[in-house]
Amino acid sequence: MKPSRIAIFASGNGSNAENIINYSLSAPDSGLEVALIVCNRPDAGVIDRARRLGVPVRVMTHAEINDPAIMLATLDEHEVDAIALAGFLLMIPDFMLERYPGRIINIHPSLLPKYGGKGMYGSHIHRAVIEAGESETGITIHHVSSECDGGSIIFQAAIPIAPGSTPDDVEVAIHELERTHYPRILARTLNSANPVQQLSSGEWMNGFHPQLYTLLADCEEKCFTLNSLAPSRKEERHSIITSLLGQIGNRYTLHSPFHCDFGFNIKIGENFVGNFNLTILDEANVTIGDNVFIGPNTTLCTVIHALEHENRNSGIMKALPITIGSNVWIAANVTVLPGVTIGDRAVIGAGSVVTKDVPADTLVAGNPARPLKPII
Repeated sequence: MKPSRIAIFASGNGSNAENIINYSLSAPDSGLEVALIVCNRPDAGVIDRARRLGVPVRVMTHAEINDPAIMLATLDEHEVDAIALAGFLLMIPDFMLERYPGRIINIHPSLLPKYGGKGMYGSHIHRAVIEAGESETGITIHHVSSECDGGSIIFQAAIPIAPGSTPDDVEVAIHELERTHYPRILARTLNSANPVQQLSSGEWMNGFHPQLYTLLADCEEKCFTLNSLAPSRKEERHSIITSLLGQIGNRYTLHSPFHCDFGFNIKIGENFVGNFNLTILDEANVTIGDNVFIGPNTTLCTVIHALEHENRNSGIMKALPITIGSNVWIAANVTVLPGVTIGDRAVIGAGSVVTKDVPADTLVAGNPARPLKPII
């Protein structure tokens, strides 16, 4: 895999820049190569850090950074194909956003959209968080847009704020979050050609991706066609089902209507029965063993949307796999939530909401589903 050659834009001490450089040097298969440091302050600590690690540095004025002829020529000279901001205090000009669409990424030391915008950086944020009496704070990694601290959110991580914490205490904890997550998320985002893999990774991400919309629309068309076919048109139905699902055994019954989000994340064993109105939201893998019976109006849901409405409205979500063993019976009107594993020979009572793993040979029922008795 050809690595992404990134330029890091930084204005300050450079701890995040050094962290990214060290990550790229210590993990040659990370897909990151730091080609250049761009700095707008000649006295910034990032300059010595970068030179010590053998990374070229360009100190540029505000006017030079905003001059397309100068700035783009500098980036082209170093064959840069993506940009990471690491404590960079200037706005990115529009011509750079147009040159690198979706490939300029920033890290912000708060849970955006809270404590973002003009004047919100470094210790100013941590002081504001403490003064507001927040119970948690964190980091946001996001795409860069023409709006200050705008752009779609890629990843967030939160930490609790202990009573009596000072802004300095918060800063230390935030630096640890940055060190742990920024290089890894940067590499994953820049080198991932498949947003489906990102979605099913189990980490928070922005699900408002054009490729995901296309896949969802294609799957919806197939489901509509399948559900429009009479049960007697078995060969046509079988052809659609096998093209829709990632795997299904030779012996199965799948009644219409049936709905899923992608289809290819669903793997089903032999002798499967899916009754009317089975819905599988397969943003992550859904694996179903042999001899599984699923009653009508059942939903298997792998996707989780963000709790806070601002993040939810901007598309933040993640997905966790569902695994159902063999010889399982799921009765009518059951909902199975993300991350659940149902063991072999288990029975799920009608109307249950399954929020936790179900052991093998167990009858569970209720909302939330609880074990009622072993099946001997």
